[in-house]
Amino acid sequence: MPPGSFLTKPVAGPSELADLVKQSKVVAQRYSKHFGMDPSSLAQYFHENVKISTLSKTGKYTVYFIAKDGKILQHKKRLKAGTKIFVAWNGHLILEGKCGNPVTKTLPKPPVKVTVAPTVQELPTTPPPPPTAVVEPVQVAAEAPPPVPQPQVEVLAEPPIELPSMLIPGLLAAGALGFAGGGRNEQPVPEPAGLLVLGLGGASLLIHCYKQRRR
Repeated sequence: MPPGSFLTKPVAGPSELADLVKQSKVVAQRYSKHFGMDPSSLAQYFHENVKISTLSKTGKYTVYFIAKDGKILQHKKRLKAGTKIFVAWNGHLILEGKCGNPVTKTLPKPPVKVTVAPTVQELPTTPPPPPTAVVEPVQVAAEAPPPVPQPQVEVLAEPPIELPSMLIPGLLAAGALGFAGGGRNEQPVPEPAGLLVLGLGGASLLIHCYKQRRR
């Protein structure tokens, strides 16, 4: 490396520059003292906010270098167009690409990273349908049929069968005749009058029984 270089070996880009700051304590102390930043922050800055480029025109620039006694000094140096150079994210010149010597005293502040939350498009919510009223069927109690009136049957007591009065004398007469004839060995011969009385009494008895049944 040329005398007075900040780097101890060449680097091809910002990633190698950041790795060298992490690995080399000498390089880290030089940049940390010059920019007033700790080595870890410097390595992160070089990795995220620096890129390699070339000069568009020839000119004289203020370049910082390491003196023999280790102090950081500055001088005017003519750099030609096309010279490799490290620039910040906004195009500000930072380091000479060949030796890594700074061409500025301060580093531009890194851009503020704005984290944009993903926009969630809310779909219009459809209101739920109104609850459907459940109409319960009205249960109509079936009317009981009117009671059928039971016919009242009056049970009539059977009246005692009375023999007609006109039959009694005939029966008595028939009995007397039978008793009178019983004393004899001869068979009694019924008389016409007795038969007539018996017939009338039987007829009257049948008529009387029929009338009682009809009632």
